[in-house]
Amino acid sequence: MFPYHVSVHFDGMFDCGGSLISETFALTAAHCVLEGKRRITVTAGIIDLNAMDNGQVLYSKEIVIHPSFNQSTIDYDIALIRFVQPAVLNANVQVITMAPGNANYPQDTVALITGYGVIDRYGTRQNCLKFVNVPVWDQQTCHAHYIRPLTDRMICAGDPLGRYGPCEGDTGGGLNVNNTLIAVYSLSSGCGIPYRPSIFQSVPYHRKWIDDVMHSQFVRKKKNFSNNTMNAHNVRHKNCNHFNSTYYP
Repeated sequence: MFPYHVSVHFDGMFDCGGSLISETFALTAAHCVLEGKRRITVTAGIIDLNAMDNGQVLYSKEIVIHPSFNQSTIDYDIALIRFVQPAVLNANVQVITMAPGNANYPQDTVALITGYGVIDRYGTRQNCLKFVNVPVWDQQTCHAHYIRPLTDRMICAGDPLGRYGPCEGDTGGGLNVNNTLIAVYSLSSGCGIPYRPSIFQSVPYHRKWIDDVMHSQFVRKKKNFSNNTMNAHNVRHKNCNHFNSTYYP
């Protein structure tokens, strides 16, 4: 149902979400990949973290974190993962189109977020991929309710009453409108808190940087870390037939 969604793993353990933007790149949040390529893999083609063997494990050849990423403000929280070998596209593994640099998404645009994150404020997890539709906020409203400084690179979205939305473990995942990737989930002020929006990094704002990285050779010359991509399968997950909201308060 969301064949562009990938999971990012650190030392083999699930850590964050991401989006497949080409056969050789995933887009995610910078804070998800700070530990470097040798300890990070990406899994595509699954909707159940208990069915990892059915997916494609993609090993990272290079991690490219935005050079202006600020860990204190979480601004420029965006990064690309370049794979050793390309993903094999099939019914369960597909590339998502990115929004162009001049795209604008006004207040109340309905956008969709996917993820494997926790489903309540107590940290409860489940292994099935979840999704929810959330409205985009205008910048003025977001400024009034967001407790950190808001920048032009940030998009706010979420249920104003805090009834549903992304949570811990969903960061790095993509926000999309009509199957077009418009933003990357960065952070929120808790989960299920009324009038506390989730914050995303704008794909249109970063589009030129993303394109420049994708069309370049290695941004930093490093020794390659090589492994084989697992074979793709036409996956059916009997335990994850029903998607549900990413968060229930």
